[in-house]
Amino acid sequence: MELASAYGNEGRVDDATRHFAQALAIKPEYAVAAYNQGNTLARARRYDEAAASYRSAIAIDARFSRAWHNLALTERLRGNSDGWVEAMRTAAQTSPQSSALQGELAEALLLTGRHAEAAAAYDKVVSSGHALAATYFNRGVARHHLGGCTDALEDYRLAMKAPDAAREAFAAAAGCLRELGRGDEAAELEQAAKVANRGTRR
Repeated sequence: MELASAYGNEGRVDDATRHFAQALAIKPEYAVAAYNQGNTLARARRYDEAAASYRSAIAIDARFSRAWHNLALTERLRGNSDGWVEAMRTAAQTSPQSSALQGELAEALLLTGRHAEAAAAYDKVVSSGHALAATYFNRGVARHHLGGCTDALEDYRLAMKAPDAAREAFAAAAGCLRELGRGDEAAELEQAAKVANRGTRR
């Protein structure tokens, strides 16, 4: 396997694949060899083969969280939205303490239009105490799709208060305020956004 990895690092992907296969022939339960083969193939943009290798690793060890995670990313690159979500869901389930994986699952759900599930997944990230501005903003987007501005506004406001607040949070909140007939508050937020995102000059 180490020789295969070395070949992979040199860009000799076919040689790497051959030696990964030999490693697995010697030790069929060696999930890490199948996983590393997937990584080598993914770096070479051979995504169909990479996905197959990750699935081989998972067939050996169904709780191999990193393999599920990389499979999810590969399925996204392959344009397989359902595969992306389901693999990311399993990755999060196999590492329930990982707020990062929960956040990636929430993003996958949001970007594939599964807004109720996305909002629930973002709830878990918030409950973990690891929420970022993007967490609140994206939960706001999910809630916006589900119930409109009334449901989304509080999350947009929370996103604005975070240290890493982005202009999009101010714009979304201002847009909601205008939609709700609160134009003066919207104008005030738009001015605040200009200040919050002003660069520092030396």
